[in-house]
Amino acid sequence: SGHTGPELFALDELVRAQGGSLVVLAKRPSGSTVSILLPLSPG
Repeated sequence: SGHTGPELFALDELVRAQGGSLVVLAKRPSGSTVSILLPLSPG
């Protein structure tokens, strides 16, 4: 159970589908929460 991502410390509770895009919430070691928006291409 070792995540070696550069900034992703621990995946917070998850990946939420939001109107055609995925929102990934990650916690950094400093304690701040980062949200990453991944657009989904229809296909």
